Amino acid sequence: MSVESYRGFLRLRWRLQGERYTISLGLPDNVINQQIAAQKAHTIKMDILSGNFDSTLKKYRADNRPGKTISAYAVAY
Repeated sequence: MSVESYRGFLRLRWRLQGERYTISLGLPDNVINQQIAAQKAHTIKMDILSGNFDSTLKKYRADNRPGKTISAYAVAY
């Protein structure tokens, strides 16, 4: 499992049982989003190990419906 920056955005890539998988996360490459990508990668790894991997990848894709957003803010004090 690897987290990659591709054209300035993060994606996950891995192989499982001879199949290649890629998920574009739609997140710009920055420190906070790299942590989010690492958490998503960990979730996928745990699903693989526990036998709960969704090969359609629907379970791991972001909810892109209108009105649904995920935000992260860095606050300096």
